Amino acid sequence: MLNQVTQYIDESDPDKVAQDKTLAAKIVVLGMRDDLFVTEGRGSSQGLGYWVNEANPNFVGARTIVNGNNEASTISNIANIYWDALKNI
Repeated sequence: MLNQVTQYIDESDPDKVAQDKTLAAKIVVLGMRDDLFVTEGRGSSQGLGYWVNEANPNFVGARTIVNGNNEASTISNIANIYWDALKNI
């Protein structure tokens, strides 16, 4: 799965990824879905399925996977709105 996005990354200038919003979104989605960002001692040591599940979605905890607690409560509030809307489909 990671090959789907790494083939587009210029290793001499990895910051270019941030400039390409489509590519950056693919990396975040694949990385969170496939637990590619899970590490001990840095970021989250738990994958997305641990933080977001039907019984108890914890979007603040999920935020630690990609960006620590930066804007965690704001993002959690937005995610909860989407979560509630999707539950009713």
